[in-house]
Amino acid sequence: MHNKSFSDGYDTGILRDGNSRNMIFISDFDDTLFFTDKSINAASMDMFGKNLSWSEIRALPGDTKHALYNRAYTTYMDLLEPNTRLIDAYTRHINNGAEVIILSARGEELRTETEQMLKKYGIPYREVILPADHSTRDQEWKCSLLEKLLEKESSDLLFVEDKTENLEYARSRLLSDRVKYLLVTKEGISEYAGKNTQ
Repeated sequence: MHNKSFSDGYDTGILRDGNSRNMIFISDFDDTLFFTDKSINAASMDMFGKNLSWSEIRALPGDTKHALYNRAYTTYMDLLEPNTRLIDAYTRHINNGAEVIILSARGEELRTETEQMLKKYGIPYREVILPADHSTRDQEWKCSLLEKLLEKESSDLLFVEDKTENLEYARSRLLSDRVKYLLVTKEGISEYAGKNTQ
């Protein structure tokens, strides 16, 4: 996998101040706008008496995994850590005409908590899109919504995510130069160029 990287990325490259009027950030929430390690660890201790690794969490049955996430994002939502560099970048661009749409697979049942956190940290957004249920894989659900937004909007879309599988899935199916892909980690943000790019 090759990612074009720039310092920590939040004030250079695509995110450098410039013409923001024709940009819509399609932003994930968990581990993108807010880092979840502390809330997940606390919920994991509650439910299982230990901190589960990410591979152990991914191996949980669907209902158990969703119960863990729901506990983390409700009971322990105050342990979510804001990604202040990304929030600052969004605010700069919004002040210059960009928009932010939150596209999160956390689920409609967490709308109130999601919107509370966005308001608490002053994150201006146009809308929050959450799935009504978890019957579709995250990457398929997000890709289908990106496709609809591409048809509906004339602006460029910047898909901002922490999961390479979601970025790769959309990148391999949405053949449009109007979509840019940005990968967020705790270290920074970089343009995602695809797993097969040299």
